[in-house]
Amino acid sequence: LGDVYKRQMEWVDKVLAQISSLKETGENHSLTVGLAISCWNVFPLEIYEALKKRHPHIKLSVLEISSYDAIKRLNDGSIDIVLTPLDIKERFNTMESIDIYPTANIFCTSLNDPLAQQDSVTFLDIRQRPIAVLNSKLPVDWPLQIRLCTNTSSLIREAVSKGILCALLPQDFVRDWDDVAVLPFNPPQNCAVKAVWNKNLPHSSACLLYTSPS
Repeated sequence: LGDVYKRQMEWVDKVLAQISSLKETGENHSLTVGLAISCWNVFPLEIYEALKKRHPHIKLSVLEISSYDAIKRLNDGSIDIVLTPLDIKERFNTMESIDIYPTANIFCTSLNDPLAQQDSVTFLDIRQRPIAVLNSKLPVDWPLQIRLCTNTSSLIREAVSKGILCALLPQDFVRDWDDVAVLPFNPPQNCAVKAVWNKNLPHSSACLLYTSPS
């Protein structure tokens, strides 16, 4: 998962480079970022601290939110950007988006599970397993045996590490889980984390630079 974090930090550098072109006039620039619950690791504290230190004139706010609540807030203008793996743009013609970086959905299980010895898993491998997932839209349409829906990562991690449940989770969510087996799917369940904004509403100059093509 080190490559995932490296891509995240490359994205951070790109955002910082764009925002650094803002002129430090007397104007206060604000940027409100909504994080889909499955993307909480996409905006680690390192990003927040770097932005605050290097660009103190930008008022940065970060809000964890469900993707569905995010749509309402994007429409009423109370947030500028949402980071999410969902294709909100495809369902709402008022939205625009850019891909931040590719990621994937993965399978987690106990280190003592025989599946932990495999290089990957298939739907047939896991269809009868009790599964924990995040309390949001499932990333796949498979008929799984869902036994736990929660956004409490520590609860999922404990259940998986003890062999009580397996889990279907975003790759970013488990980047530092060294006490469980993390396996890709075959075929891969790839997706992309996106930055989504409402193109019909006015935004701060910080947001416009954030979403402009490189």
